[in-house]
Amino acid sequence: MSLELKLGTGRPDVRNEEVVREPQSMSHQRKIYQSENGDSWWLCFEETGRICVLREANASSGGKATKLEIADFISEGKAGPEHRAFIRMLGELAKVD
Repeated sequence: MSLELKLGTGRPDVRNEEVVREPQSMSHQRKIYQSENGDSWWLCFEETGRICVLREANASSGGKATKLEIADFISEGKAGPEHRAFIRMLGELAKVD
């Protein structure tokens, strides 16, 4: 059994998209980080095979959700706590018991 990972289209016009949060459209999600102000970031595996980061703004900021391509989320110069949490998550996945 092979697994094809779709990391996005690579087209700049569709890299980051505002979405209406629909949990049924995401087959698997894992919380990456939740900030003190209530923003949260999720690693999402969509039913289509696409992997992305979903950022949910807190209610006082409008509560909008934005899908980010992995490459955009971890691009050079991004070193916030959500990025460090993502790297820690990858490290945990890479550990072998």
